[in-house]
Amino acid sequence: MSKDIVGELISFRGLVYAPTNEQGVIYLFGKVSEDLHIYVETIRTSFPDCIARRFIGKGWERIGIEFEYKSSDFKKHGHDPSKINLPIVLVCWEDDWEEDELKQKLDQVIELKTIIKELPNRPIETPTEERKINEQMRVLRKSLSKKTYGLFEKLNEKIAQISDEIFPSIGQTVASYYSPRTRFMSIYFLQNSLRLELFTGGISIEGIRLKEEHPNWGDMYVKNLGDIDKAIEKIKRSWELILEAEKHKLDTSWGAKEGCLIKLQEKPKN
Repeated sequence: MSKDIVGELISFRGLVYAPTNEQGVIYLFGKVSEDLHIYVETIRTSFPDCIARRFIGKGWERIGIEFEYKSSDFKKHGHDPSKINLPIVLVCWEDDWEEDELKQKLDQVIELKTIIKELPNRPIETPTEERKINEQMRVLRKSLSKKTYGLFEKLNEKIAQISDEIFPSIGQTVASYYSPRTRFMSIYFLQNSLRLELFTGGISIEGIRLKEEHPNWGDMYVKNLGDIDKAIEKIKRSWELILEAEKHKLDTSWGAKEGCLIKLQEKPKN
């Protein structure tokens, strides 16, 4: 049985222990490459391990990067920087290689063991639903038009006020909302508006266009801030209907052939 050997404790940006091999060096480099003003174009198995670009003030210079656990491993592996028509940067955990003619051919040696002591640490924190949603909203702010993001931000705030039982799942093109057990609404991000797909169970709701092909569901649009309050009324009603359907264990699915709550209304009362 092999022994489980780890490096020294570093607790740096999610990496608990120091690298003990080349793979660990690659992972740690990924944690700090942005700080070093380097972005990666490709990782490969031939020399050099990585093709990247680094910022040099006037622009982004193309470079080759070779990863090693210790810098002296570069020499042991027989690499020759002069055979590559790129500046070669050696990234290692520990620079134990004394200066010689081969090392002088390298453009730079980056010793991560030293670098991480100079960089701000971002310890891993227990994720919370609020933090997750905030991160999702930051992504949307960059990807959506200003108008679409503004409409969704306002609508999402008001949805949260309906009930803390409503659970959102926000993606890059659509946000879905759960009862919390069952999806009852999806919001699709359009160029300058929102399309709301709402559970109705086949019940007619003013302002919602029922889908003939999907009788449990209907559509409405939010095109400006004046539509928000009307939309919230419909969303609240949709949530109430999904709870009613859950209570009676009805088929609320997208593929149902008929509105499940229509069937419930048709049942005779005792």
